[in-house]
Amino acid sequence: ITKSNFTKYANTINIVTGGFPCQPFSNSGEQLGENDNRWLFDEMLRAIREIKPEWVVAENVFAIASSKFAKTFEHICSSMEVEGYEVQPIIIPATAVEAEHERYRVWFIAHSSSIRFPRSGPLLGQLQPTKIGNRETSRFVNFVQRNSLPFVCESHDGLPRKLAERAIHAAGNAIVPQLAFEIFKAIQEISLSK
Repeated sequence: ITKSNFTKYANTINIVTGGFPCQPFSNSGEQLGENDNRWLFDEMLRAIREIKPEWVVAENVFAIASSKFAKTFEHICSSMEVEGYEVQPIIIPATAVEAEHERYRVWFIAHSSSIRFPRSGPLLGQLQPTKIGNRETSRFVNFVQRNSLPFVCESHDGLPRKLAERAIHAAGNAIVPQLAFEIFKAIQEISLSK
């Protein structure tokens, strides 16, 4: 991403989406934030600036919403706003789509006009206002609390618990595709209703 020129895609792509690296914020790392050489949001922002998509969907780990990274959180939102986007950060757990583990993620959803996601409606259910630093954010609230271990770790699946836990750890903390699907479905519904 640091070497790509995206201007050839200007005004031809509707959605730019990505999970800029989470290692600068992850609880399992050193949490160096913008001082980490893997901090690549500014490169994602350059791609957004050059492509000029209608929508932006960026994702990162829940730790980016902690008070430690409140300035970074604000930088992400205000940087997209300077580029002409209305930004709605939303905190959603994997349990929102009935996954068997919480895995909270922060989704920065932005639109080039003043359309915002409603407090309820097409995006998974009820959103509750919350603040991160001075930034108004939403947090998904209607979900069933579940155990934090995925189904594969249950005793009836035949895998030894330790082996299953290691396999899940090796897979990393990737997004839950069903959750991303719901976000994109909501974007489609909003786009079609214009």
